[in-house]
Amino acid sequence: MRKVRSSPRSRRTKNVIKRAQNMIFKDPGVSLTQLAAKLNVSLTTMRRIAAEDLRYKSYTLKIRQMLSQDARDKRVNRCRLQVSNIKHKTSDFLRFFSDEKIFTVDAKISSRNDRWLARDPKDVHVVSRTKFPASNHVLGVVSSEGDVMPPHFFEKGEIVNKNVYLRVLKK
Repeated sequence: MRKVRSSPRSRRTKNVIKRAQNMIFKDPGVSLTQLAAKLNVSLTTMRRIAAEDLRYKSYTLKIRQMLSQDARDKRVNRCRLQVSNIKHKTSDFLRFFSDEKIFTVDAKISSRNDRWLARDPKDVHVVSRTKFPASNHVLGVVSSEGDVMPPHFFEKGEIVNKNVYLRVLKK
């Protein structure tokens, strides 16, 4: 004998969908699990409401470096100059390619857990980084022949200029 349900099988009513829409509008960073608990529906139902009824997708937060327009223009000009130099130099030169990386202590954003519900990726919140977080400065150098220098860690507060670069390369 079959059980008779006392409540309707589906919780995807217009009222629940409207309440979910309002809650997402107030805080797009709220998780579907939290929404399901607040609306007293299952997680599966909440996923269907978000995807099928509201047409929302879950996106990761965007992380971008804060750059002024002048800094962007300088980067573009330097890249163009570098490409021009590589194209017009003869291959008789031994070239060194170096790069610095500053590892910073900043807000941790988890692309798996920190999600944003939106219809369009342009609506996703952008997380900005702080201007002077605690950091560790590292230099790596590779030659055009494939030789690799072990990474060099600079001292805290050390100002890196051409004299420091030469000292590191000679060492």
